[in-house]
Amino acid sequence: MWRNGAPHSLGRTNIIYWPSQFFILASIIALIARAAFLKNDIYAPATMLGTVCLIVAWAFAIVQNYFQHRQKFRSSDYLFMLYIFSIIGAAINIRTMSLLNQTSQDQFKAFIAFFAFLTA
Repeated sequence: MWRNGAPHSLGRTNIIYWPSQFFILASIIALIARAAFLKNDIYAPATMLGTVCLIVAWAFAIVQNYFQHRQKFRSSDYLFMLYIFSIIGAAINIRTMSLLNQTSQDQFKAFIAFFAFLTA
């Protein structure tokens, strides 16, 4: 796996790295698009805060993925911040959706599963 001190120049981790970076970046773009659609929503401040927290969390995920790919570290402050901002963002979105009586929607169920996964 190591040649001339360069980590992951061979092997499956090099194949996994770029697609994962692409999908993380696509998630950030989708969240930014969601934030743009919130401008006419009466509950936009709370939902916007939850969306911004998730954008920040995924930005930390890109940094964490890069450093793990380079084998600089396996656990870090970036990983901690990813979880904290994800938990806060999911909690805000769950609370806002429950206040709007949107608990029967699939998006609400997905946020509940996401929140349970993060806190497990």
